[in-house]
Amino acid sequence: MNLREKYDIPPQTVITIAGTVGVGKSTMTKALAEALNFRTSFEKVDTNPYLDKFYEDFEKWSFHLQVYFLAERFKEQKRIFEYGGGFIQDRSIYEDTGIFAKMHYDKGTM
Repeated sequence: MNLREKYDIPPQTVITIAGTVGVGKSTMTKALAEALNFRTSFEKVDTNPYLDKFYEDFEKWSFHLQVYFLAERFKEQKRIFEYGGGFIQDRSIYEDTGIFAKMHYDKGTM
C-alpha cells in the first residue's frame, strides 16, 4: 500500500509545492510524487527567455517575465487537468499571480 492509498488521497489530486528559490521544492516534489505514485511537473527555467534579463534589470523585465510565467503555467495547468490530475508540481500559476506579480507591483519594480 502506498502513501496515497494509506491516507485515501484521490488519484486525481494535484499538489503544489511552493517556496523561495533553492529551498528544495524539486527535491520535495520528487519524493512526494514517488510516495504517492503521482507524476511530476517541474518549472522549466532553461527555456525562459526573460529570466537572466530579469535578474539584470528587475524594473525593465519583471512585467515580461510575469506574462511569460503566466502563459507557461497556464499551459502546464491545462495539461495537468486534461491528464486527469495525479500530479505534484513545484510552482504554480497561483504563486505568480498572488505573490510575485503583486510583490513587484507593490515594490514599484513592475
